[in-house]
Amino acid sequence: MVIVSGFATFAAYLIAKKYRWDIHTNLSRCWLFFFLGALFWFLGELTWAIYSLGFGIEIPYPSIGDAFWLIAYVPFFMAFFGYFKMFGSPFVFKKKLIIMVGTIFLTSFSVMLFLLYPVLASGGEPLIFFLSLAYPIGDLLLFVLAFGSLMVFFGQKIGKPYIYLTFAIIMNAIADLLFSFLTIKGEYIYGNYLTTLDDLLFTLGYLALFLGFYIHWKEF
Repeated sequence: MVIVSGFATFAAYLIAKKYRWDIHTNLSRCWLFFFLGALFWFLGELTWAIYSLGFGIEIPYPSIGDAFWLIAYVPFFMAFFGYFKMFGSPFVFKKKLIIMVGTIFLTSFSVMLFLLYPVLASGGEPLIFFLSLAYPIGDLLLFVLAFGSLMVFFGQKIGKPYIYLTFAIIMNAIADLLFSFLTIKGEYIYGNYLTTLDDLLFTLGYLALFLGFYIHWKEF
């Protein structure tokens, strides 16, 4: 996963460089935030790899890597929100608005039903309890903004990268949900098919993130 996330970070770096790192223009600032978000996710993966491969800690959770992953939500949130703010006017179209509201409602309901209640009922160590709540809440906020941006750009040329970016957020959200469930149950064990599935979902998320960034870099 660290390699794929590294490629995604490098692609975001190329786009930020393309826009000259100008924090005074909205578009350039958005891509600076995208780069920072990808960079913190990469640092999280790198930290996990160092703990696991370098120090022999099989499941380094919680760890410093969680700080990087959580910090990443802030620049990603700012990036998606910036795009949404710049190009949100097409939401006057009722159909898109209905689709977005319906999707947000169903997603929120699903998260509350399938994850947050079991987490709240499980108790456990305070830090793990906090992380088990923080990740899905952060994922939900990112999904709302990513999907909203996708609705803005859907059907346009610029919408193609956002299909991949939204897919990346969805894969990451599902992987986080599964990871939280497995760690709470004490079943996140290498060799377990659910653990393998979880790693695959994270990898697919990073791959989609890379493709979204790469397509934007090549076409715009």
